[in-house]
Amino acid sequence: MSHWLSDNAETLIECAAQAAAQGRRPQVLVVGSGYGGAVAAQRFAEAGQSVWLLERGNEYLAGDFPQDVGEAPGHVRCEMDGPLGTQTIGHESGLFDFRVGEGGAALLGNGLGGGSLINAAVALQPELRVFDRPEWPAALRDGVSWSHCFDRARQGLGVQDGATQRAATHPPQATLRRQRLEDLARAARARAEPDVEVTAEDVPLAIEFRRQLPAGTVPTRACNGCGNCASGCNHHAKLSLDKTYLARAREQGARLFTGVSALWVSAIAPEHGGGWRVHAVRTAERALWADTVRADAQAATASHAPAAADRLVFTVDCDRLVLAAGALGSTELLLRSAQQGLRVARTWLGQCMSGNGDDLSMAAQLPQPVLGFGESAIPMPATAPNRGPTITGVVRFRHATDPLASTIAEDGGMPGLLKGVVGETVATLATLHQVAQWGFKGGGLSDPLAVGPRVDDHSLALLGMGHDRCAGRLTLAGVAERTAWSWVDGRDAAEGLDPSLRLHRQRLSAINDLGGVHIPNPASGVMPEALARVMDQGDFRAPWITVHPLGGCRMADSAEQGVVNDRCEVWGDNGRVLAGLHVMDGSVVPASLGVNPFLTITALAERACELALAVPLGAGDGGHACAADRVLRAAPLAPYPRVVGEAGDVAGNSAA
Repeated sequence: MSHWLSDNAETLIECAAQAAAQGRRPQVLVVGSGYGGAVAAQRFAEAGQSVWLLERGNEYLAGDFPQDVGEAPGHVRCEMDGPLGTQTIGHESGLFDFRVGEGGAALLGNGLGGGSLINAAVALQPELRVFDRPEWPAALRDGVSWSHCFDRARQGLGVQDGATQRAATHPPQATLRRQRLEDLARAARARAEPDVEVTAEDVPLAIEFRRQLPAGTVPTRACNGCGNCASGCNHHAKLSLDKTYLARAREQGARLFTGVSALWVSAIAPEHGGGWRVHAVRTAERALWADTVRADAQAATASHAPAAADRLVFTVDCDRLVLAAGALGSTELLLRSAQQGLRVARTWLGQCMSGNGDDLSMAAQLPQPVLGFGESAIPMPATAPNRGPTITGVVRFRHATDPLASTIAEDGGMPGLLKGVVGETVATLATLHQVAQWGFKGGGLSDPLAVGPRVDDHSLALLGMGHDRCAGRLTLAGVAERTAWSWVDGRDAAEGLDPSLRLHRQRLSAINDLGGVHIPNPASGVMPEALARVMDQGDFRAPWITVHPLGGCRMADSAEQGVVNDRCEVWGDNGRVLAGLHVMDGSVVPASLGVNPFLTITALAERACELALAVPLGAGDGGHACAADRVLRAAPLAPYPRVVGEAGDVAGNSAA
């Protein structure tokens, strides 16, 4: 387990005990290290406040991420809702965190840096008209008054535009995937609906492309086009949060602790100093704590001996508390806290969650090559083609008058470690869709189910985003239970699909015009419609799949309409904010954004921190309890060079 920026749970317990003995505590405690939490850690630390940050996952360095399918199981966890409640499979600290519930499934990132470790680093800003919807608080509806927060977010994340990318050694625009995306845009434009403009564009990326790298303490390299952003960058090229906001927070004295799972929060009475208390366990003991709580309840007697579960829990006190555990994590924390007595507004807590209109589909068996998979553990020759980052561009379907009818589609390079698994799946689904069309591509006596170059090298994954009905819901049956995630009304009563899925399916059918096979999102039906009717398949559908869950602690102008206000302050059940308690992550976003959401989440957190720092909390100085040394530990060494054409040296590192 790596520790460059972070310390472990044992160090946290020692620091918390030492601080309590001295009558001190951190001024700011951040729970979660995704985009909102990382922003909060840096901004409060650079303002001179003592900051501690808790992360349930591990810290990862380049070289730690899985490169082969055989390594993947050790990095996976899954919470699956079923007849016996929500069951957990795999490792509590698994990097790839799957949540599977009734009608809905989500993939989350679990580690220091949150989703930035395994996302595609696409920093798109929504159209301003997206914010001019009644779901957003009045102060945010124009989108102009806080546009500087987007500028600050882009700078803080190190976002690089298309011009910078084109000047790189391995430009995304030169990949075969980008060429096939341009082909798709032309085909879609020819069949576009009235009032819909179709364009193919570069995407701004939080990835290092520059040939001349700036000097610094954080190791970076120029992107080598391996195509494995979504399984974790082993090359120091992706500018995940551990290379940007979190590294700067650590340099400003913030303490970062990994392997810590927060359970619930409680308010400290004014007569005891006020502030907030986080109740937590070691992540490795999270399941044991839940089992022990249940055992304690079953064995309850008149004895006043402390429950066994209490001995696993430790607490950390603070003046200001920022929950930034993600849409599902922060919502779970507040749901459990409410069950433990926190007077939080509950009407909308866990309600109206969005999947951001996500749609995962495939353009299979295209006539022209794609090279849609990243490198595997098998070394590639130095002359191997540039596979690019996970996403190289975007096709926009912009509706002139209705922003909710606008969608996008991005190419999605699949991690090399999934090549075998995905290849089998694509071959099978493509065969079903060709049966519906009464013919197989390739002809002759070839086996349509066989996985070969036609499948591996001619298939393009596509990630769509749009505007869904916000039909997700997160519930918690009891304090010791896991949350249940469900998509309760994701399908249109008349058409059978959520409107966003229907638009994606309609617009991406242009793939068939290119001579490929369009395999829609399994959430819109595993079987082609023609076969489903013939075989009387019924209404079976796989769960809605999202990699961008939003909402659960939605922003609103009052406690009757939401969970936090436009400043990310939590509403109490009395209609007033709970001073010093904030939520800064995707859970506060009240509706779908229609683009990759992390830039918006970062901008909202920048705005919230700016406003919070402008108004003193009114608590004591808290003291710099266990403040971190502002000099970073020695930068981690670069992983052993792989047989790939590389660009640039490691900044802040000696050459490996």
